[in-house]
Amino acid sequence: MIDPDLAFGLGLMAIGAGIGVGVAAGLSAIGQGMTTAAAVGAVTEKDDYSFGKMVVLSAITETQAIYGFVTAMMIIFVLALGSGFFT
Repeated sequence: MIDPDLAFGLGLMAIGAGIGVGVAAGLSAIGQGMTTAAAVGAVTEKDDYSFGKMVVLSAITETQAIYGFVTAMMIIFVLALGSGFFT
């Protein structure tokens, strides 16, 4: 049987991790849209720029969302294992 206080704490932990991932992904999407729009504009103005390089530069902003996801997983697993939930 799960202790009600432990269940409440784990629930708050999951909500906090979800908010963190949501904020990181949302802001990453905004940044990725701005970066991609600038990259497409640069490629259309100058033929010197490689489209592949611009796609790589716009994909760098996606790493922010990945960092948010990894941080949320670390929060969930470290705190849940530390609380004794899985024992």
